[in-house]
Amino acid sequence: MSTTNNYSSSSLSNEELMERFQRQMQLQYSQNVLETVTDKCFHKCIASPSSTLSTNEKECLQRCMDRFVEAMNLVGKTLAEKSS
Repeated sequence: MSTTNNYSSSSLSNEELMERFQRQMQLQYSQNVLETVTDKCFHKCIASPSSTLSTNEKECLQRCMDRFVEAMNLVGKTLAEKSS
């Protein structure tokens, strides 16, 4: 994913450039996590894709997504504690 920046670096302060870069990195990270979780949970929970999900498939997907969110929260909390 490539984004064109219409602002010249001289019109933005270093702080503004860093904030933009961090937002872009966070967005990319979020997209990658969503793609990974979707792929892993789909392969784990959906045996044969169809137009609807069974109750078991829905429950499996929910549990799988919940585990990823818990893991991400734990990692984020641990990193925040180590950096402070």
